[in-house]
Amino acid sequence: MAIADHLRTMVRMAVTRYRPDRDAWYLDFIDEDGKRRNLYGGKTRGEAEVALALRVSKLAVVRAGLVSRQQYELSQWAQSDVSKMLDEYLRSLRGRRRTDKHVREVERMVRVWIAATKVGVLDDVFASATEAWLSDGLDDERQWSYRTRNAYLSAVSGFMSWLVKHGRLAVNPLLCIPVLNTAEDERNPSRSLTQDEFAALLDASPDRRLYYLFGGRMGLRWSETARLKWAQIDGDYLLLDAASTKNRRADPLPIPSVIQSALAHHPRKSDKVFAGSPTTQTWKRDLVRAGIIRFADAELKPTTQRFACHNLIGYETHDGQVDRKCLRKTFCTHLASAGVDLRTAQRLMRHSDPRLTANIYTDPALLDMRGAVESLGADAPQTRPRIA
Repeated sequence: MAIADHLRTMVRMAVTRYRPDRDAWYLDFIDEDGKRRNLYGGKTRGEAEVALALRVSKLAVVRAGLVSRQQYELSQWAQSDVSKMLDEYLRSLRGRRRTDKHVREVERMVRVWIAATKVGVLDDVFASATEAWLSDGLDDERQWSYRTRNAYLSAVSGFMSWLVKHGRLAVNPLLCIPVLNTAEDERNPSRSLTQDEFAALLDASPDRRLYYLFGGRMGLRWSETARLKWAQIDGDYLLLDAASTKNRRADPLPIPSVIQSALAHHPRKSDKVFAGSPTTQTWKRDLVRAGIIRFADAELKPTTQRFACHNLIGYETHDGQVDRKCLRKTFCTHLASAGVDLRTAQRLMRHSDPRLTANIYTDPALLDMRGAVESLGADAPQTRPRIA
């Protein structure tokens, strides 16, 4: 039967009716499964007639076999407002108990993408436009790092995957965009502190010595240290709460003796170990006092130095950036320098993949490569003869 015949049949079988008890107009029709339906159409007859026309067109094309019901639903979702879909996605993330910080960051990155690519409805999403936007972020004045570019791609692609899972899209259109290898980024990566530099940092900041020890001698993230509570310290073990860790795992970590000694003299003013975390300005000041970084202009006034520390300008370093994440990298690198095997280091760092431990958080500049090759000696090691 032609689609026109289906439409004529649907028009005869579908009508609008006024219901005085509801003071509204309702649609009366037989759906694609052959069941009679009575649905709200609107407050006026005009609204109901428009709603009925849309229903009739759907029934006609589905019954005529031109498209499947799923294809028709996807075509309807294609005209949906992306911003409204994003609001649903964010509610879903909160329902899955993602942290407020994570939800805010996902929302920020996706809304930046929506504005930059001028996406209004789902039908406006194209991989080519998104890939061009990501490429521009690396090249223009924003000068994204590979990691930042990958973070934007992950946030937007995660949103698209959620739409696919909930039947709003047939496929994720962004799956064809590759993830860049952060190891190939030409920027100065975060580096590890040497043993002497870490000791100098602790001496230069006695009030924050314990805070830095948790990062450099246990590998805690900056935010994890800030959230530490006395109840999490059980003897010589630290019990991390799954809700406060990045990988959502409750991992018991051994507390080294140097931290146990510092904890014994640390005042207990509340249920939290630390009243607050050091600011970026304070962190940079401590690095300057420790001699790890220095100001490009040694004659700067104290007020100008404070401004420079706060805005991360006006100082010099070498062999990579010394940011707050370098404490965690310092811990991992010092484990490798001490001969700790990769599997143990991975567990202490709480990484899901040993490649992350070995390739990202171990600084090869501090490894004793000469000592490793010299340890072989002049004589070839004894081996068993090859069996033919």
